[in-house]
Amino acid sequence: MNIIENSGAEQNQNGDVTSDSELQNKIHGLHARVKEFEQQNDELRLAKGCPVIARDDLVNHLLENVLTILNEAEPFEVSVEKILIAVKQAMTCDAVGLRLKNGEDYPFFGQTGFTSDFLRKENTLLMRNKDGGICRNSDGSPSLECTCGLVLTGKYDPSDPLFSPGGSAWTNDSFTILEVPAEEDSRIHPRNVCIHQGYASIALIPLRFQNQIVGLLLLNAYEKGKFCPETIKLLEMLASHIAKAWIHRKTEMELRQSEEKYRLLINNIAAGLVVHAPDSSILFANSAAASLLGISLEQLTGKTSMDPAWHFLNDDTTTMKLCDYPVNRVIASGNGFHGQIVGINRPDLENRFWVLCTAFPVKDSNGNLEQIVITFTDITPIKQAEATLRKFEAKQRKMLENIGDVIVIIDENGINRFKSPNVEKYFGWKPEDVVGVGALDNVHPDDLAMAKNFIADLMKVPGGKGTAECRYLCKDGIYKWIEFTGMNLLHDPDICGILGNYSEITQRKVAEQDREKIQEQLIQAQKMESIGRLAGGVAHDFNNMLGVMQGYTEIALQRAGSNTALQNCLKEIDKAIHRSAELTNQLLAFARKQTVAPRVLDLNATVEGMLKVLHRLIGENITLKWMPGKDQATVKIDPLQVYQIMANLCTNARDSIETVGSITIETSHAEMESINWSESIKIPDGKYVLLQISDTGCGIDETTLVHIFEPFFTTKETGKGTGLGLATVYGIVKQNSGFIQALSEKGHGTTFKIYLPKESGEILPEEEADEAQKATKGNKTILLVEDEPGILRVTATMLEYYGYKVLPAESPIEAIEKACNYADDIHLLLTDVVMPEMNGKDLASKLREQFPGLRCLFMSGYTADVIAHHGVLDNGISFLRKPFTLKDLGITVAKTLEE
Repeated sequence: MNIIENSGAEQNQNGDVTSDSELQNKIHGLHARVKEFEQQNDELRLAKGCPVIARDDLVNHLLENVLTILNEAEPFEVSVEKILIAVKQAMTCDAVGLRLKNGEDYPFFGQTGFTSDFLRKENTLLMRNKDGGICRNSDGSPSLECTCGLVLTGKYDPSDPLFSPGGSAWTNDSFTILEVPAEEDSRIHPRNVCIHQGYASIALIPLRFQNQIVGLLLLNAYEKGKFCPETIKLLEMLASHIAKAWIHRKTEMELRQSEEKYRLLINNIAAGLVVHAPDSSILFANSAAASLLGISLEQLTGKTSMDPAWHFLNDDTTTMKLCDYPVNRVIASGNGFHGQIVGINRPDLENRFWVLCTAFPVKDSNGNLEQIVITFTDITPIKQAEATLRKFEAKQRKMLENIGDVIVIIDENGINRFKSPNVEKYFGWKPEDVVGVGALDNVHPDDLAMAKNFIADLMKVPGGKGTAECRYLCKDGIYKWIEFTGMNLLHDPDICGILGNYSEITQRKVAEQDREKIQEQLIQAQKMESIGRLAGGVAHDFNNMLGVMQGYTEIALQRAGSNTALQNCLKEIDKAIHRSAELTNQLLAFARKQTVAPRVLDLNATVEGMLKVLHRLIGENITLKWMPGKDQATVKIDPLQVYQIMANLCTNARDSIETVGSITIETSHAEMESINWSESIKIPDGKYVLLQISDTGCGIDETTLVHIFEPFFTTKETGKGTGLGLATVYGIVKQNSGFIQALSEKGHGTTFKIYLPKESGEILPEEEADEAQKATKGNKTILLVEDEPGILRVTATMLEYYGYKVLPAESPIEAIEKACNYADDIHLLLTDVVMPEMNGKDLASKLREQFPGLRCLFMSGYTADVIAHHGVLDNGISFLRKPFTLKDLGITVAKTLEE
């Protein structure tokens, strides 16, 4: 097909293309009109500078040349180049160019005569903003610059003499355009490059095709008067032929590219594609079809469904009937279908292969069958996987007998419909014992509500999965922990229920519980350690301040003489100091940071010695009953700690009794075999002394009972309890390797049982003599070391009160210097324990290197494990607890000097 047949010679008002003969007739007619026009308007043409030339030759030669070029079977670029040269020669122009639409721009497609500088400046017509973006009109179309833009967009004024009726812009003297005022110039951003390059005659001819402008023909000449209306009309005709030829060439090229693309696509898809004629013969097949069927494309073409070479199989591997062949099904029914599975026995393969077919008819406008299209994909791997799966399922059924978990199916009513035989191995039940009964019948009562909710939720979601843990009753009456994992397959006709498995996890649950207990103990230990560090710091500083107040108060009492009013005031201060010291000791005791000196004692005798104090503590409305055991209750504990236990427990008992009641204190012996009070309290084997304190108070509810030993926990009103009492008791008991148990019920009183390890050591008698009087006339020299100035001064004053000579030092370094420079003997080192530069124990060791017989007495409100380990004083350590009284100081110093 040549270009003339496609492009034609001219387009009428309806866009139809005329034949070559019609075009020739019109050319001759145009020639006659031009001749007539020349004869009548010679003077006018001469006035406009258009020379009188032989129009016949011009018209005939140029039109015939252009039509010939367009009819040649060569690339369009070559045709354009020839046309431009022909136009340039025929019109005696200096430069001719052709712009064609490319995207939104109209760059030069071809040219002859223009300079490279001109082409560089004028190649694009798009107007751009400062950032390089395309400027657009209000309708979204791109803004095109200069006169070319007006011609291409058609947005010119028809009355403008610059434009022809056909929309071409032309002039024989372009320099007059420069004289047009800017406000009257309809061009967008006029460049005037053509004018500035000296072209006087300029013609811009639009390339029109079906009312669309697809390009522009440019003719430029340095000489004036090159064009006239007839010439412009001729050029517009030439431009329309070029436009038609370009559109047809472009359409053909795009069609070929599209056909090639789809041809490549069809031949490169994995699916086979075969097109049949209504008689079932093959019209076309792609490469994949030939490859899957095992024959060449040449062999496929022309074959029909009747060919004996075909051997198709149904999905069940039986031989497929001819009427069931995919193409024959469409021919017979006239309808398409999807998803037919076809097995194919190929002679070149040992095993058959399988395809999934889709077929549809192609019909004409009258509904007559024209073609049948069959597509098919290889599903052999899927079929093989299905066969493998069936074998696997068969193996699974056999493995159920020996699998480690119990398999169960629960129907929609919660009834067991299946349980694997190994249920007897793990839980003692035979399958017939549990099939047909409720799936939750053997679940522990405490877990039943959770299990019901779990099964109910699982049944709501088809295909849903879930896991739950509960205790399950075995046939021997023992509960075991199980983990049930289930899937909702109620929608599956093969299952119609919840499919699940039981895993016996008792050992794992025990291990988890042990781990949780250890974690809780660790957290509690960390909390106690943190509080202990805080308590130690507070106690150290607070006891120092109390020590200053204690010392000066007692000195003031000694010097008050007979002033009764002053003595009463000082005694009240002394009581407040003692209460503050007790609070500090409680803080240290519950944190197990209290420094103690445990010794073997008879608990009966120690408690009995406290009864008077306890009577005053609980008040007259409460009866105190003392019921000691018959035998000695020998334990190893600091007597002060026994007092703290009794005082705290009796105070709590007193507060729980609203009006009248009783508190009973008992001791006895207990021999334990390893028992568990609870999951967190275990008592090892051994002999114990039991100290039991019971009251008839209001009792403690179960919720509160689990928190009573926690630091700062209290149920008392604000200001009536610190929350340290029971925490202190607990700390003391644990520090002495004992155990404490609280038994209570709301409205029925409370009993505390304290188990302390029984000791077999010798009971040391308590010292009753007042050693202070022996020290009143002391004349020994004491090196006193204390980093707190207030404590240093008051302690020095107290020692001097007893007649001792004091060498005060505010630091260990100062103490060492004074000891080395002192000429006489130093009999005693009295030092604080915790100091910045050096602790008291290191100071004593340093001084004893030079003074081997030096006696040492340590004083502190908090030892920080310097002279004690876990709060228990090291052997051979003399210790004075801050804050101390004048009497305590005198007795302890005298005792230490005599040892």
